[in-house]
Amino acid sequence: MRGLKRNQRTLYYQLYSEHIPVYEKDLDGNIIYDPVTNEPLLTGDYTVGYADPVKFNANVSPARSEAQTEPFGVNTDYDKVICSCNLTLPIDELSQVFVDRKPGENKGADYKVVKVAKSLNSLLYAIKQLPDGSAKNGYESF
Repeated sequence: MRGLKRNQRTLYYQLYSEHIPVYEKDLDGNIIYDPVTNEPLLTGDYTVGYADPVKFNANVSPARSEAQTEPFGVNTDYDKVICSCNLTLPIDELSQVFVDRKPGENKGADYKVVKVAKSLNSLLYAIKQLPDGSAKNGYESF
């Protein structure tokens, strides 16, 4: 029943693509270079980059409740579940998903994938809502 087209919504996912170092900058925003080696100075922080959003269709559960089964175990913290019969989706635990917003609204994805459960005929993705603005334009700082 979850695989019926009438139960599916249009969603977008972003796959993890790169681990970008953050460089030291001066007050004007210019990168500071080491005077000896002439290489940029690293801050030690990294920014995570994501690929362009890709459109797909899937069923999204309403908000999580305690009356349903626990397919991901009892210790997994998630808000909603995405169910898809498309077994070729490349979504993994490093991916982000647009559920309640669309790409291009000058905001990043609103959910991150916490867990993936694959069965014979379907895929279940446990997703957790991101704080508003934490992944702006596909980049998230750590």
